[in-house]
Amino acid sequence: MMPNEKKLRRAIVPGSFDPMTVGHEDILKRASKLYDEVYLALLINPSKKYLFDLETRILIAECAAKDIPNAKVVHSDGMLADLARELGCEAIIKGARNEKDFTYEMKMALYNRALAPEIETFLLPCDDKLGEISSTLVRSLLEKGEYEKANALLPKGALDIILKRGYK
Repeated sequence: MMPNEKKLRRAIVPGSFDPMTVGHEDILKRASKLYDEVYLALLINPSKKYLFDLETRILIAECAAKDIPNAKVVHSDGMLADLARELGCEAIIKGARNEKDFTYEMKMALYNRALAPEIETFLLPCDDKLGEISSTLVRSLLEKGEYEKANALLPKGALDIILKRGYK
């Protein structure tokens, strides 16, 4: 780094995003206002069964990130702490909708701190209007064929991707 060069502040917003919702999108937008670069990281857990394949989840995530100039979608099947370190992130940003989310995310923050003490985890409380939205709810609406209701909870353009890729 040159003497007058400013160090970019980087953060990572991780999740499985199966699928990404407007709640996740809100956390990404808020994080993008706090950091110079934000990575929206789709993490792959081989023991988890996903409704949507990785390519579909990436396309949906790209819908959410397309109007955020300092956001980039990445994916990994490794550890979050390792990915954050590899990308040069100083922070992990997670959303919390309720006490259950907060308790779970606190445990994960302690785990990540043990693996990468130089990277801080920050929990953003969700917007009041988005507190009931979850990927589980969206999947349930899609399974019932309630596409308009699901569409309201997805990033713009995501339902088109889901339907074009054969999910019905």
